Amino acid sequence: MGFAGMDCSRYPGDAVMEDLPKSTNLVWCGFYLGPAPSHPDPSWMDRRNFLSKQGWGLAPIYVGQQETGPGSHNVTAKQGELDAADACFLAKAAGFPTSSVIYLDIEAGGPISNACKAYLSAWADYVKALDFTPGVYCSYTSIESIEALNLDLKIWAFKVKNADVSVKKATPFKDDDPDTDADLESVVAWQWAQNCKIDTVSGQLQVDLDTASVRDLSQP
Repeated sequence: MGFAGMDCSRYPGDAVMEDLPKSTNLVWCGFYLGPAPSHPDPSWMDRRNFLSKQGWGLAPIYVGQQETGPGSHNVTAKQGELDAADACFLAKAAGFPTSSVIYLDIEAGGPISNACKAYLSAWADYVKALDFTPGVYCSYTSIESIEALNLDLKIWAFKVKNADVSVKKATPFKDDDPDTDADLESVVAWQWAQNCKIDTVSGQLQVDLDTASVRDLSQP
């Protein structure tokens, strides 16, 4: 078995995050570092200690440059270094220890472009130079092109094909080991449901739902 998780762009509030581990099988969550280039909201930043005390495993996410859609679009190697420094600074500010995994959010699907390859490679190398561990959050359709870069990344993938989208979900949530869904050892987590509603003590909450092979995705 794996571990059920969720990610939510804005922090849901202490009451919700205190209750969910008691009322559901969710044990880990995405933790948005901010303000980041394509995610200005800093609402998660001061909640690491609280969440750890509630037993949550955490997956630090840095939403950097994007090639399509909303956000910042300066996809270059130089910007990759600058964003790596920013991501590591924010991780330290949030209380994550050195060596923690930071997941760079790449929203565009399909094989990544040459510009994105240069950006991701520079980002990953500089994160390593700053003594953190690079990871990437990406579409499952991007995994092969990212693997080809040989950057030794932890991969958290989202499924576009056959994903549950915009429906209500109830506990117990899917917690299969993602190794059963992929032949790639670098994939440590899968997002299997997008923009879904779950019940909480404060009403319905819109989340993405995930399953991982480890309880705490910040661990290298």
